[in-house]
Amino acid sequence: MNPTFNISTAGATATHWITRLLNSHKDIVCLHGFRDHPFQTNQEPLDLETYFVGLRRLREVTLDTKVFGTVHSFNGIAAKKHVVAAGGVHKFIIRDPFTRLHSLFTVYYPELLGETLSAGQDIYALIRERKQVQDIDQYSLDDLTDVEHRFYSLCYHVILADYENIREGSKEDCIRHEEFVTSPDYTLHHLAELLGGEEEFLEKEISARLHKKEASHSVVPPMSSEEIFLRWPDTFKMIFATQMSVLGTELRDGIDDYESCGYSFPQSFFQWASSFES
Repeated sequence: MNPTFNISTAGATATHWITRLLNSHKDIVCLHGFRDHPFQTNQEPLDLETYFVGLRRLREVTLDTKVFGTVHSFNGIAAKKHVVAAGGVHKFIIRDPFTRLHSLFTVYYPELLGETLSAGQDIYALIRERKQVQDIDQYSLDDLTDVEHRFYSLCYHVILADYENIREGSKEDCIRHEEFVTSPDYTLHHLAELLGGEEEFLEKEISARLHKKEASHSVVPPMSSEEIFLRWPDTFKMIFATQMSVLGTELRDGIDDYESCGYSFPQSFFQWASSFES
């Protein structure tokens, strides 16, 4: 197997499931969302070079009997050169930005409120009802509400990581979330590249675990990108489009990036964006 590995992602891409799947292999130790020094209590993040040299060193001190890698510890492309320098393989997971932001926001919104919402509740209707967003006519980036600020932060981290990975990574590095959690062949292909083999183990484990993943995916009721965008408050649409523009060069460039990975933006977005750009 490869001596180490890394899967970069900004979240909402089944990283817990992937981590458990990899850790079910007796010779793999997969760390999830871990950046700190393991032998210090001050929780200081390790620099990237030290991090991946350390993972390679852990393999050596287990007499090459274990492979140490990480998932969701990093978002963008910066880790790649350090993974490769340590002899490992780097990949990143991308997902439709609308469904991803919806998935993330449905987790963070109740946390922000400190309350539990009923399953399937329309959180965007609730936000409007509670007047937790600005009127679009008075919208100001300097006066974001707490709810808008949380959505802004999610947009920033997701879009920035995606732009970095798409523009500076390679097609071989890219894992599409939608296929990864539903297609055993697709999952097997990418994990075999990540680990450097182990097809027999992966084929057996993935088939069983994909069914469990699909069964557990009802926490966030599925909605299309079109449905999500239409439900977003106007200020959310403005924040999303602004981040797409500011973090890229032009709005159209950002759309092209996602389309190059096989994603289609909803028609309602283009209709709305024509007024945004004017």
